[in-house]
Amino acid sequence: MEPVCFLKNNGISRIYRITRSLKMHVYTLRWLAKLNFQEDTTYQFRELRQFGKFLTQLPGIDCTWVHPPTKDKYSLLVKFERDRVAAKRFFHPLGFHGWDALNNQYQVTSISYLTGWSRALLRFQSGLHCKESSQAVAIKYRSVPGILSVFRDQYQNCRLTYRILIKFDSKYMTPKSIHHYQDWSSLNYMYGVVNISYHEDAQLIAHLEFEPGLYTNHQMKAIRSEYLKLKGIMFAWVEGRSPSANTRITIKFQPHLNLVNYTHWSRLNTLYFTQVRSIDHNGNLAVLDIPEGRYGEGQLRGIHAEYRNLPGVTLVEAKHSRPLGRGQVSLAKGKAELVALGNTWWVPVEEGDQEEEEINNETIKYTPLYHKYRNKTENSLWENHCGLH
Repeated sequence: MEPVCFLKNNGISRIYRITRSLKMHVYTLRWLAKLNFQEDTTYQFRELRQFGKFLTQLPGIDCTWVHPPTKDKYSLLVKFERDRVAAKRFFHPLGFHGWDALNNQYQVTSISYLTGWSRALLRFQSGLHCKESSQAVAIKYRSVPGILSVFRDQYQNCRLTYRILIKFDSKYMTPKSIHHYQDWSSLNYMYGVVNISYHEDAQLIAHLEFEPGLYTNHQMKAIRSEYLKLKGIMFAWVEGRSPSANTRITIKFQPHLNLVNYTHWSRLNTLYFTQVRSIDHNGNLAVLDIPEGRYGEGQLRGIHAEYRNLPGVTLVEAKHSRPLGRGQVSLAKGKAELVALGNTWWVPVEEGDQEEEEINNETIKYTPLYHKYRNKTENSLWENHCGLH
């Protein structure tokens, strides 16, 4: 798409004339449009981000993001080949420029090079969402000459999800009427809603609370999509938090035990809904996850004691670090903006990885733009963070 008025007034030639006078060079030109809402509009960042998702479904729109920027940003970690990308001249005009076109296309706002690691942290625009999935974009970066591998932050996979926030349409609902909304009764009964909170009714938001640990993050997204089909509901978000240390335990077994055929913990795993996260057969170690929020501190201590009394168990302790993923890269906390790396879990991108199929977060039933893509699915993980999504 090209702005006709800009071209008629020789806009491109003006740009080149100005850059030559400043001894600069134009690598590429992209057309941007800024949508301003009325001052009385009450949309917050989460609503604007989801509205941008709808816009990317329109022909000619590649990416959208929220302006002005916030701290909520998508990021990638890129590892370079030491013999092809020199660290000393990385940001030099004659340094590494193989990814410039991708950085421009996908709105990279900052690049932090990690000296001694041969890695760089890319941060993108706040609320970025593109037609292509973030997995496909990461594959593009990995195909750039000089880049050895690309990592995505999978920290959100460790998140407990137990609440759905429902935003109603102000055209059809009022702060008082949402207290008497009945269209969701069957879904509430079907999925086991334990409480409905209206403390944000002035913003037309209701909180649906589920039993903690009952559903996984992906299951909650699927449940959310069912609520979005109801009349009068405009947006919906899944809310979560990271698991605490006491709900992830490490069990050490005696060296002679074969954990492949170990069944003594089956009763406890079923009783407490415990999931076996990983088993190290060389070290005879197992990492187990107890549902977050289901049990209090006293109950957790009792559960730990029961696992400690199992045959062959020598040690049970809380695992304070996150589980190791395939080829995980752990980074120490740095200074300034790199401090946030302490809350990340970087997993390498592979060509054949299957992405999580995420249904669009939002619909407005009575507006053609939202209605058209109501049930459209997409492979999108642009919202890689531990907040609302």
